[in-house]
Amino acid sequence: MTLIAALRELAGASVGVTLLGSGFVSNKFTYCRRLPQLSWIIEIQLSRWSTKAKASFTINCGVYVPGFMCIYAARDDSPFPREVECVIRGRPSMFSGAKRDKWWSISEACTPTMRRPIVSDMQTVVSSMAMPFLSTFTDRKATIKFLSEPRPPEYDTVHPISEPGISVHLAILHWLESEKVMAESCMSRAERNCKSSEFMEVLSAIRGRMDLT
Repeated sequence: MTLIAALRELAGASVGVTLLGSGFVSNKFTYCRRLPQLSWIIEIQLSRWSTKAKASFTINCGVYVPGFMCIYAARDDSPFPREVECVIRGRPSMFSGAKRDKWWSISEACTPTMRRPIVSDMQTVVSSMAMPFLSTFTDRKATIKFLSEPRPPEYDTVHPISEPGISVHLAILHWLESEKVMAESCMSRAERNCKSSEFMEVLSAIRGRMDLT
């Protein structure tokens, strides 16, 4: 069995078994559950240092809101969203007091017996860490609430982490809710907190796409 085939089998036996019976659909290593206003994303991310002989990988999760990337990056909505396109995203293995950035590794020599503990570990991360987090996001208002309030310590690594990112994300979400006054308030706060001339140009483009004057 090739390494990529082994990884696909591993994904199916761990993340796939956990999610595909609960409304998720998959595309390669990305799993998506669509709700009326947003989607939950769980994705296996390969390390950039993986080789044909050995692969390292982790699990990411996020909340995808249609329309957000259209404003944030002038990009059309994806037919099958990726974690990197999410308005809120994080690594569920970090959602604990230990703050462990959990990565797993497999090689061509890994047997099914050797992969079994990895499967169990991945299932735990998905069912006990990713899903409890994602299930709090039922609509756009829930994403606004999360970004507007002080966070529980277990979620302090969730992106966006700091200003002006939080405020510009809130501005776009309020705009999608047709709350133009709140969108303007959050956008102005993002601009006040921006320390980078390069990112200020990004904010200016975002303001233009929302037609805020």
